[in-house]
Amino acid sequence: MSSPANSLPDEIISEILAPALRITDAQFSDLRSSRFMKFSESSSAYLLVCKSWLRVATPLLYGVIPLRSRAQAQALAAALTSNPELGRFIKRLRVEGGYGISMDPILQSAKNISHLCLSLHITHSDSASGLCRGLPLLSPVHLILDGGRATNSQPIEKLIDVLEKCLLAWTQLVQSFLSSIFIVLIISDALAKAPALETLVIGGSLEATRVPPYLHIVAENPTLKDIRITWWFFPNSSRQTFYNETQTFPRLRSLVHLSDQKDTPNGPLIEPELNSFVYPAQLAADPAQEDAIWSRILFFATQLTNHYHWDVPFSQRIPRTASLYVCKLFARVGTPHIYKHIRLAVVRRLPSFLLQVSRQPSLGHNTRSLHLNHDANADILKIILPHLPSLVTLQLGEDAPMIPWKSFAELSELMGPNLQILRGMRINKASGSATPRLFSLYTQMRELSWDSGTKFKTEPRVVLYSALNNLVKLTIDNFDESLLGALARMDLPVLRGVTFYPFRSIPTGGAEFFQKHGPKLTQLTLCESQLNNPELAIWRNCPMVTTLGVACDKKHPVNGSWLATFETHPFLETIVFVSTSYIQYQQQQSYQNGNGGTTPMPMPMTPLLSVLSNCILTWKRLTQLEMPLYFALGKISKALNQAPHLNSLIFWNRHDTRQLPTRIRKLSEAPTLARIQIRDSNHSMAHLDEILSDAFAAEPRLSALVTVASER
Repeated sequence: MSSPANSLPDEIISEILAPALRITDAQFSDLRSSRFMKFSESSSAYLLVCKSWLRVATPLLYGVIPLRSRAQAQALAAALTSNPELGRFIKRLRVEGGYGISMDPILQSAKNISHLCLSLHITHSDSASGLCRGLPLLSPVHLILDGGRATNSQPIEKLIDVLEKCLLAWTQLVQSFLSSIFIVLIISDALAKAPALETLVIGGSLEATRVPPYLHIVAENPTLKDIRITWWFFPNSSRQTFYNETQTFPRLRSLVHLSDQKDTPNGPLIEPELNSFVYPAQLAADPAQEDAIWSRILFFATQLTNHYHWDVPFSQRIPRTASLYVCKLFARVGTPHIYKHIRLAVVRRLPSFLLQVSRQPSLGHNTRSLHLNHDANADILKIILPHLPSLVTLQLGEDAPMIPWKSFAELSELMGPNLQILRGMRINKASGSATPRLFSLYTQMRELSWDSGTKFKTEPRVVLYSALNNLVKLTIDNFDESLLGALARMDLPVLRGVTFYPFRSIPTGGAEFFQKHGPKLTQLTLCESQLNNPELAIWRNCPMVTTLGVACDKKHPVNGSWLATFETHPFLETIVFVSTSYIQYQQQQSYQNGNGGTTPMPMPMTPLLSVLSNCILTWKRLTQLEMPLYFALGKISKALNQAPHLNSLIFWNRHDTRQLPTRIRKLSEAPTLARIQIRDSNHSMAHLDEILSDAFAAEPRLSALVTVASER
């Protein structure tokens, strides 16, 4: 038996759902504030009630689309890509940014758009490549442009160039609203030639007494019937003078109308809606619940990752403490989250931090991680650490001075029982042989970065076998081979990753270490001399490795001889070449890059690439390869295209981007390839995204394969 809801005609259901799903004309065109930022259940929830509601509500939901973020644009693009039929329901589209290549599939599918609202408030880090490619496909009737003085960014300039061409081609455009007089100034020539434009509404603010020259240019359009000026800052004296001058020009006299209405494209000013938000009575009546809910919200608002992203200009970064100034409640429940993860980038902040944790010990007890970028010596650490009994992560910056061995032993007593992650601490060599029992203090240690030339005693009687029982990841920079001997005496039951960096000392020893712990390692980074060392027997002792890193620099070049081994590697899936950023090879040779030019290739890398190109064709389980982009030339590029199971290519690029599309095309022929990722530290992600989007506009497979990521 069907339910009453399913027995209703679609027209009745539409009338019921329309008030909940429809966005009015006034809301769509209101540029004064964000009308679409509501903290409520998503309107798409109505589509999940039943099939009848889904059928009727889908056109209502997609009829008017406001896009306020890149995430929304990506979600809409994904929906239209999977079901292009949804695009025909879109009649009105409001875009409040650039939103990158995601706008292209949206505009490709939404050919029935009659009302288009675009924002020219596009930052340098954003991209308008999708808009630029998709706008010529449309033919809107009404156009709204929202912008101001700031039109000097590259995305805006490209978008304006495309808009000028579109205005000449849009034969159905009869009405346009421009929120700023500066937009009129920029596109006045195109407006004068718009083939069907009848009504032009100009908003914004300007104290003018003379008719601007660009208004004469626009008035030359023979199809124009009405120029309505709604400047909200227009003093009466200036207004009258301006009006009198328009009357001296016959064409302007018949076109220009000074409106008392504010700058809205659809009529008089819409009165602001009353704020219907009511603070929940349950929260007001239960302070404990109120604190718990706001604390959870502020936990996300104060995360370090939200405030220190490299691609955000420093001037636009929001301080982590900003939300604490909203009210006393936010300050009380949000402050512990600020002190949970402390990052002191400059030394002048240290006294203030110490003062706060001294006055309020609970803040120090709440601190879980401490990152010191400045010169944090042993004395400073001895002052700080007693106030942070719950500290689990300690990281020191590259500029931190060496810690005396005696001080390290004292600090281990303070932080050992709770510390789980230790990075960046450089320790002076002990005067004599040290006992490895010191490691037994770190009962919770999961990740240890070791940088000390201290010599250890390795006799069984001085090594505690249960030391570092929770260690998962070990990174070794400068060390004495006795360290590996001591670690070989320990059980280390959960050790899975070991990294050796040979950039300051030559790794020696370790045969016992790899015999004992090699079988359980899944991630391993070594230099080539270690891989070739028969005493270490890496391939035999480490059969479970899935990710192999090869560390190299000028003193430790790679020639690929270890790749020619006859040992089998049943689980190896990823090989990463790790090099220092300051490598400078004196000898170079040139390779043809395919564009008539040459690319310098470090001579020590030539033997490696020759061996690697042969191995790639035989490795049946190799799925991912990371390397500098300029390595992928000549013979190795052919090998990559013929690799039997290669799924992912990750390239580092620090050079000119002009040859980037050409090189990528040559590396995309492998049938199993699903991703090509470009990581670049010299160019912004938005810049690279725009270059590659334009280059691969007519190549769907490459558009789907190539992604851009940050190398920082």
